[in-house]
Amino acid sequence: MKKKVWIASGIAGIVLLGGAVGAGAIAIPKVNENLIPIDKAQEISLNEVNGTVESIELEQEHGRFVYDVDVNPKNSNDDVEVDVDAVTGAVVKVDDDRIDDDNQTSVNNSGQQNQEIITQEEAIAIAVADTPGKAVEVDFDGDDGDYEIEVRDGQLKVEYKIDAYTGNILEKETEDDDWDDED
Repeated sequence: MKKKVWIASGIAGIVLLGGAVGAGAIAIPKVNENLIPIDKAQEISLNEVNGTVESIELEQEHGRFVYDVDVNPKNSNDDVEVDVDAVTGAVVKVDDDRIDDDNQTSVNNSGQQNQEIITQEEAIAIAVADTPGKAVEVDFDGDDGDYEIEVRDGQLKVEYKIDAYTGNILEKETEDDDWDDED
């Protein structure tokens, strides 16, 4: 009976030792003691995007440590991800999901995009290039950040929504034109 106990405890010891060696193989990288404090990363992120910090994670990306900070801007449901170099405190990336295209654009302290908007003439040119005709109505919607443009060519009436930051056509609605050259 004692022999069975000895064998069982020997096997258990090997299993435990093997588990410890296996766990050591999945080593957690040493964190540099020179990292900026997490509250400093939060402060840097809030200087970049005015809002509320939702989460902060320390990650290793491309061989360096980065704080991945998710900020919820005021009056928005979408988070903005701000990556802060954990050693230097430099902003590495700002990823704003509120922008419809794949561009990454930074946001300043007031929550407005730093990117300039296209002019009304540029927006009209985009609409008229898509539907040759005459722009008869143009409105800028500052809340949504788009131009609403109506183009008529005698046969069609086309209403556009054009992103004021990117120039992309967001919406296009076409209907028959019952307009008789009323200028």
